[in-house]
Amino acid sequence: MHDCCHCIYFALPTSYHQHEIQLNLPCDNGLWQARCAADWFAVLQASSPYGPYQMRLTGISFLKSLSYISTTRLLSAHISLNPFAHFVLVHSILRQLFHTCVEHQITGHSAEASDESVDQKVLELQYALHNWFQSWKHSPDAPKNTVPHDEPPFIDNVLPFYWLGQIALLAHQESLPPFEFTTPNDLQVETRFRLVKHWLKHIRNFLKKGDGGATLFWDELMKIRLQTWQHEIETDRLEEEDGLLGFFPEY
Repeated sequence: MHDCCHCIYFALPTSYHQHEIQLNLPCDNGLWQARCAADWFAVLQASSPYGPYQMRLTGISFLKSLSYISTTRLLSAHISLNPFAHFVLVHSILRQLFHTCVEHQITGHSAEASDESVDQKVLELQYALHNWFQSWKHSPDAPKNTVPHDEPPFIDNVLPFYWLGQIALLAHQESLPPFEFTTPNDLQVETRFRLVKHWLKHIRNFLKKGDGGATLFWDELMKIRLQTWQHEIETDRLEEEDGLLGFFPEY
């Protein structure tokens, strides 16, 4: 987590590649909150939406879960994950996003092949954010605020980081801070930290005032956008044999 945060908040390179993290995601809340060994064993033996006790005992592979939600398609089946696991995964996605955007910022638009590679990576990250949100929405322990202007506990309060990812994607696409080209100030630690914290402050205030409807609406827009992008990518790969006649319908 510290390695992810260094990349997100401080514009620093990561110390580890994600494929080096051979760990499992945290187990479900019931096991964490057991008061004694007997309670823990009873919770483990009880039926659970998180799967059989063997899976709950060891946790789900971090790399397999990240790979699954990063699939470039809209997933119909979702892994049952607790808020802590979603917290870890969304930070991993953000780490990839900020790393990709900064790397593109440094190299610039010098190579068309490089641009295409970055665009493909950004598309994958957009899918990852969408699939992550769908997984969070179906989580058995997803927090549901009933008190106005209140927030879930820190580890459970993962939705602001989804919005942070969406804002970062828009900033990258529009070449806005902190992803402006030929602007070295965006790579300074203090500049990045202040900007990202400013974003998060506004996001959290926005979410505390709403009922979650805006997030659902935005995610549906992203779903349509992803489907459009995928269609454009697949269409571009087809050969146009009709030339200008392809613009006209056949009679």
